[in-house]
Amino acid sequence: MLIDPKLWQHQKEAVAKAREFDSYALFFEMGCGKTATAITILKEKFAAEGRVMKTLILCPLIVVENWKREWAMFSRISQLKIQTLTGPGLRRLRDFKEFEAPIVITNLDAITGIPTLWREIQARGFECLIVDESHRFKNPKARRTKDLIRFIDNSKLKHKLILSGTPILNTPLDIWSQFRIMNSKIFGENYFAFCAKYFYNANQGNPNATWPDLRPFPGIEIDIHKKIYSQGMRVEKKDVLDLPPLVRQTVEVPLSGKQMVLYEQMKKDFISYMGKHVMVAEMAVTKALRLQQIVSGVFSNDEGETIPIQNDRLKALKEVIVGIGKGHKLIIWACFRASYEDIAKVLDGLDLKWDAIIGGQKVELRQRVVDEFNHGKTQVLIANQGAGGTGVNLTAASYAIYFSRSFNLEHDQQSEARNHRGGSEIHKKITRIDLVTPDTIDTYILEALRQKKNMVKSIMDLKDKL
Repeated sequence: MLIDPKLWQHQKEAVAKAREFDSYALFFEMGCGKTATAITILKEKFAAEGRVMKTLILCPLIVVENWKREWAMFSRISQLKIQTLTGPGLRRLRDFKEFEAPIVITNLDAITGIPTLWREIQARGFECLIVDESHRFKNPKARRTKDLIRFIDNSKLKHKLILSGTPILNTPLDIWSQFRIMNSKIFGENYFAFCAKYFYNANQGNPNATWPDLRPFPGIEIDIHKKIYSQGMRVEKKDVLDLPPLVRQTVEVPLSGKQMVLYEQMKKDFISYMGKHVMVAEMAVTKALRLQQIVSGVFSNDEGETIPIQNDRLKALKEVIVGIGKGHKLIIWACFRASYEDIAKVLDGLDLKWDAIIGGQKVELRQRVVDEFNHGKTQVLIANQGAGGTGVNLTAASYAIYFSRSFNLEHDQQSEARNHRGGSEIHKKITRIDLVTPDTIDTYILEALRQKKNMVKSIMDLKDKL
C-alpha cells in the first residue's frame, strides 16, 4: 500500500510494522511525528474494512484541535466526519448525541470528569481507540485508568493504538497499565502478578521504611524491553531527525538579602519535617515547592497573599534577553503565575511584543496565541510548563529561557521539545537557558531533571544537602 510521501522514513517503518497487529504502541520522542503515524496506521485499517470505522481518540485537551488538523493533513477524510468535544459537559453531551461523526476526539479527563458523556461514549460502539500520552494512565490505581480498562474489557474494539514520548517516566512499573489498555496478553491482566514476576521490594526488612521500593530483578529489564517492542516501536529524535544541536546553558542568580532570610527559615522547617519517619512524600514536595518559590521571587504568606520580594532573577532575565539580541523569538517558561506580570514588565521595558500560554485558556485562544507566535509578530511567549508544554509546536523559537522549573520530569521534557522538534531545522542551534540560584534547591532539582531521576525520591534525598 502506498504510504503518504510526506512521512519521514521512521514513520513509514512504523506504519509497515503496525500492519502485522491489531494494536500497536508508538513510543516516539516528542517532535518525531507520532500523531501523523497513528493516523496513517488507522487509514490503512479503514481501507482494509472499506469504510471509516468508529474511532475514539483520547488526548490532552490542548491537542484536541491539533488532532483534527492532522487528520486534514494526512488523510482525505472529510472534516465533517471528525468531531471534537471540548467545553462545558452539557454542550459536549448534546453535540455528541446530535452529531454522530465516525471519528470523535476528546480530552483524557472526560473519562472521569464528565460521567454522563463517558457513559454515552461507551454505548456508541467504537471500533478503534487511540490513547495519546498513554503514560498519563501509568497509575493502575487511578480512577481514570480503571475506568478506561473497564471500557476496553466491555467493548468490541478491533484496533488500539497507544502513543507516548515518555512511556517510562520513573520506573518500568509505569508500563503495565499502558499495555493493559493496548494488549493485556503482553504483560498480563493482573498488576500484582506483573509486580511479583519482575520486581522485588528493596525495603523489605527495613524497619525505617515507610513504603515499598520496588526494583526490577537484575537482568529482567531485557525481557521487559523485548516484550514492549514486540508490539511497539521506540523512536528518539537524535536517531531519526537532522535537528540543530540543543545547547544547554545556566545563568547563576544569587539570592537577595530578603530571599536569603526567607529561604533559611523555610529550609530549617523543611529539615525538621524531613527528620520525622512519619513524614509523607507529598509534604516534602510541598516544602520543596515553597523553597523554589522563594528563589524564584515568589512568597506567599499563610493567608495566601503574594508578597513582592526583591528578585535579582528579573534583572538577570533582562540581561539574558538583551544579550541574545534582536531577531530571535524566545519562550520564557515560568511555573508560578505570580511571576508572569513581573516578566511582562521586563518585556514591555524592552519594547518586545509578547503573549502568554497559561492554564485555563480556551483551546481556540491558545491556538491563536501559538499561531501568532510562529507566524506573526509576537516575539516572546511566556508559558507555563503544564499548560504550554504539551502538544504545541513552537519551532519559531531558537531560545527557551527557564525562569523557573516544574518538579515534573514530564513537564520538563515536554516543554523542551516544544521548539526542539521536527521543523526547528530552520535554526542553526536551539539554546536552553536555565536561571539558577546556586547552592539551593534550584541546583538539585535541575540536576535531577537532567539525570531523569525520580523527582519525589530526589526531594526526599535532599535532607543532607539542605
